[in-house]
Amino acid sequence: MSRDRRGAHCRLIGCLNWVADVKMPTSFSALHSVLGTRARQVDAVLETFSASVDDITCWIKTLQKELCERTTATCIKRSSRCFTRL
Repeated sequence: MSRDRRGAHCRLIGCLNWVADVKMPTSFSALHSVLGTRARQVDAVLETFSASVDDITCWIKTLQKELCERTTATCIKRSSRCFTRL
């Protein structure tokens, strides 16, 4: 089970424990409402996390491209120096 799933599972258990701790009759619709609210909160957190991952991925790709271009330029300069010495 993935870490996100384990976290969501723990949150679900926490919600159910909250309902059990209230120790009063709880209708299915009330339970459904609590779980729906919690699910929306988890979705919002995952959406923010996903956006952060996308930003980091974009940054890494840009960095890799820059490093590749600099490395290529450096290699070309070095090889041209070698040819001029011959």
